[in-house]
Amino acid sequence: MQVKNSEVLDIWLRIAADERVSRRGDALAGRGITVDALATMWALEVGKPSLPGLALADLLIEFGNLIDRLAELWRSSDDDSVPRLMFEDRLEDLVVAMESWLVARQDTWASSSRGGGRRRWFPGTC
Repeated sequence: MQVKNSEVLDIWLRIAADERVSRRGDALAGRGITVDALATMWALEVGKPSLPGLALADLLIEFGNLIDRLAELWRSSDDDSVPRLMFEDRLEDLVVAMESWLVARQDTWASSSRGGGRRRWFPGTC
């Protein structure tokens, strides 16, 4: 992952604040902020204490690749090389992929002592 955490939050906030982005894009940015925060919590509270180093590294690299794609998409929007509707479609694909990454880990969090039995991360998931 080449993008730092503070840069990721900055990208989400810039997307939400961009006048060219619709309310749909604003909502996607909000979902992105949420999933990024939850992924960090999972990594610290569950992944780090319970997974071998290389297994955790592989998972974090997988999530980091999604973050890198977000940064690339945002850069492409600055030079208008991606039409706005296509930008939001790609943004939605990325947010859904991030949510799916996290949902795939929800059972490990729910069974951990710190997970508090959380079972539903996002509407429609169990």
